[in-house]
Amino acid sequence: MMRRWRPEILAAIALSCLGSFIVATSASNALNANNAKTRQAALSVGVKPPWRAPRFLKRLSWRLEKRLLQVISWFDPCSPPDSKLSLCLLWWKAVAANDASSPVFENNGVTLDMLPGGFRILLREPLRSLIYPRWTHVIIEIRTAYLDQVIGRIRNETIDSSEYRKLKLISMGGGYDARSVKLQLSGVIDDAVELDLPPVITAKEKILARLCKRRPDENVPLPTLYEIDLTHVDEVETTLVSILKNNTDSQEWYNVFLFEGVLMYLPEGVPCRLLQACRRALDDTHERGSIVFSDELENIPNDDIETARQELAKYGWNVIEWQPKGGRTRHMGCLNML
Repeated sequence: MMRRWRPEILAAIALSCLGSFIVATSASNALNANNAKTRQAALSVGVKPPWRAPRFLKRLSWRLEKRLLQVISWFDPCSPPDSKLSLCLLWWKAVAANDASSPVFENNGVTLDMLPGGFRILLREPLRSLIYPRWTHVIIEIRTAYLDQVIGRIRNETIDSSEYRKLKLISMGGGYDARSVKLQLSGVIDDAVELDLPPVITAKEKILARLCKRRPDENVPLPTLYEIDLTHVDEVETTLVSILKNNTDSQEWYNVFLFEGVLMYLPEGVPCRLLQACRRALDDTHERGSIVFSDELENIPNDDIETARQELAKYGWNVIEWQPKGGRTRHMGCLNML
């Protein structure tokens, strides 16, 4: 019996294919990344570099992909009411998570299970390659691979070879990311906390509920969610102190603060204050921790590691890893306490 496709799915596929055709045509002879930093960053984490395309086609592709997700959100009860708080990143991460050749491929399909049911067909071959050529989502794939690998190294170097026995991940602006769940399932982290705006947390709770419903026989480890505006730095610091004080287990915890594509949207001065707040919260609770990030840091315009070291030392942090790349989240790295 022939399968009947829902009209909205057919419309979404048609719209996506149009945008992909335009971009793929422009990139037919492009086998290198759009700039040297992005290519270097991609190769360093095992990701195939993205294709090149003219600037106007980048913008057109982005607009078409946003329109596709708007169509999908009309039929997704978990979508946030504020259209600006889109699910773009979750979808782009799911593209790579469903690609067996990617270093962020998920055997357990956590990210895929967070998406609306009927539309997940868009991420299966051959539709995935047709709708999502190696373009926009690859920048997200690079930073996802980098952050996951850095957190894994912290696990190996800090937890498995020192007095610390458990790892807590504190995502500053966690959005709709699946990292907190997938890293707990894989045993990389032992607990996860996420801070974000109330509308985002409300939508995230619905998405996580959908994930659990699809896995009734599995005890899905969920993050603890806190509703907070990151621009209210004093409130954020108080919340972080409360979170760290919960580390009352007899086994000692090591804490990792994660910033992914959030600092670049905050008002001037707030990103630096948040870095200071993380350090003060650790000092106030006599805890230890690191910061991992793929974001745009303040007062480091030239991506130079020495400039970064001088700037971040002002807030009590030492640069351990530094990997710039292209795009707005051009600063990737890891910081330890001075």
